[in-house]
Amino acid sequence: MDTGIYVGRRLSFEGHLCTVRYHGPLVGTTATWLGVEWDNPSRGKHDGKHKGEQIFACRSASATAASFIRPSRKPDGESTVLEAIKFKYGTGSTKGTSENDLVVISGKVAEEVGFEKVAKEQARLADLRIVLIDQLVVNGMLPRGSSANSVSEAQNELSAMCPNITELDVGWNTIEHWSQITPICAALPKLTTLKLGGLRFASLSASSDSAPLARIRELHLEECLLTAHDLSDIFGDPSSFSNLQELYLSANGLTTLSASNDRHPPCIPSLTSLVLENNRFLDLDCLALVTHLFPRVKTVSLQANRISSMSQRGSTPKSVYPQIESLNVSHNLIDSYAFIDSLPQVLPNLTSLRVSNNPLFVQNEQEAINDPRASDKAFYLTLARVPTLTTLNYAKINARDRQEGEIYYLSIADKDLQALFSESRDKDKVTAVDEARRLHPQYQTLAAKYDRASVIEQFLNPAAADGRVTTDAFEAPERSLPAGSLAARLITATFYMLTTNQTTNTSSSTTFQLPSSIPATKLMSVLLQHPAFQAHLRPLQFNLVYESTELDPVDTTAESTTKSAVYGKRLTAEEKRSLWKEFGDWDADAIVEDALRQEAVLANSDNQDQVEARTTDEHWTSDGNYLIRDGRKWKRREVGIPHALKRPWGDWIEDAKDVRIRIEPFERPKWGE
Repeated sequence: MDTGIYVGRRLSFEGHLCTVRYHGPLVGTTATWLGVEWDNPSRGKHDGKHKGEQIFACRSASATAASFIRPSRKPDGESTVLEAIKFKYGTGSTKGTSENDLVVISGKVAEEVGFEKVAKEQARLADLRIVLIDQLVVNGMLPRGSSANSVSEAQNELSAMCPNITELDVGWNTIEHWSQITPICAALPKLTTLKLGGLRFASLSASSDSAPLARIRELHLEECLLTAHDLSDIFGDPSSFSNLQELYLSANGLTTLSASNDRHPPCIPSLTSLVLENNRFLDLDCLALVTHLFPRVKTVSLQANRISSMSQRGSTPKSVYPQIESLNVSHNLIDSYAFIDSLPQVLPNLTSLRVSNNPLFVQNEQEAINDPRASDKAFYLTLARVPTLTTLNYAKINARDRQEGEIYYLSIADKDLQALFSESRDKDKVTAVDEARRLHPQYQTLAAKYDRASVIEQFLNPAAADGRVTTDAFEAPERSLPAGSLAARLITATFYMLTTNQTTNTSSSTTFQLPSSIPATKLMSVLLQHPAFQAHLRPLQFNLVYESTELDPVDTTAESTTKSAVYGKRLTAEEKRSLWKEFGDWDADAIVEDALRQEAVLANSDNQDQVEARTTDEHWTSDGNYLIRDGRKWKRREVGIPHALKRPWGDWIEDAKDVRIRIEPFERPKWGE
């Protein structure tokens, strides 16, 4: 039965949910009004004020969540859980009834519902495993004010018709009290996942029977506008949710999980995953209470909060949370590597980290164009600071990534520390070293790991040179580089493109250093945005051709003769051997080295007589397009770098530190051509 309008009642108007916050008169108006808080705050006009007076308060922090409406406005009709299930997964109505199903009684048409039709619908409902009845104006097991016997009968009917439901979503409905949740769970003996997102509870007093909640392993309470006090009410009974493993509390506006001092906070030992996204946490001090309430938690997500530091009380929290293995702090306000440096101390067993989309890692677009390695730098400098990581921003960290990242981090740290110590010559050495260790806490450990000279040790004891690798050895190209390091894999690449207009042929080119490990698709994206080429290139409408230093034999005359002689007939074994012998006996490596040397002579000499004399001695000539030796033509080998591949572009490059790559634009055929 309907109990009328009251503060706290949930209503729906044309599919838009709201909660009654006020029922009474307004100054300067006649009759009475309903003050409602809309679930969608953009639908309202104010925050509960009328002519400057605060009539009621909203739970939402939005300034436009409230409206005043007339009580005579008709709300949407409500349904029970079973009615909503039948509507969505059963026949739902008499639509589609054929003429054979109709009977006429006293001139009135009635539907004949046979046992076969009922049996099919019941079988369909009995097979349901996942049921989503959110946003269907569901008000509970039965309408408000129903007797206990009626509720029990409805539970038995739901249990008989849907015995296999394991996941139920009743979020964004008109359920008002937490006590209405337990009867629903009691009717579904196999239920393990319960989604209550968007419900706005007027009261959170639990039912006396908490056994049905003990079966729940995954609980969703997103956008319920719950407070820490509310959470104490929900989880206060130790017997309820005793097997809960995953808890979702996103978008509740939480700033803390600590309730009032006179109440003991709840504790759920079984929980392993906690999601606190889109709340208002400012730092990681919240982890102290998280690990107290959930002592076995391994995964914590604090995405899209307001976290900017490790702690507001000091530079680093004194607590250590060894149970946490996965942390998500992406989309926050982290702007310093000091936060990353503190993670190994606070979370010694951290293996998975998401930290993208923070000010520290958001790269300027122009910087990314000018420096293709910009996105790799943050990745390397982060993984090097947290030695236990195996996954960073969903990317697996392999041994090669870790080695490159740590060596690159050492090179950056060397420069930072050298600059620091150069400014601290007249200061206390101990103070300078303490500052250095604060800036780069992992530096000395990694320097020892790679047997590199420590700048800190050299500063403390300049005479203790031991001949280990120094910064200069890492940066100087003429010296040996650590195997597998990022610097060792840098390639100086010259990209050029020939463009033709109506009068002249021009060439555009640029040269920069690239790691051979970046994907081919990313390389093409960088070139597409480069100022030297962006006016001439279109996405996916150009090829990259690597001009190798290797030479391949070319003989167009012999090739055409061979084709005309052999195409169209089967060759005998003797004919095949004869054709193969035409290539002659030659040493490929010797010919290539000789040809490159002579090509340089041909290109740099201004005296044609000298060229002819030298090439005659070495048996080389040139026709402008090919190098010729003993009547055979040779040309540089060309290798195309394929489109749309995530493989490193260096896979198509030979072991060379200086390469030349040609850009060839082309027109993509239009549809239908």
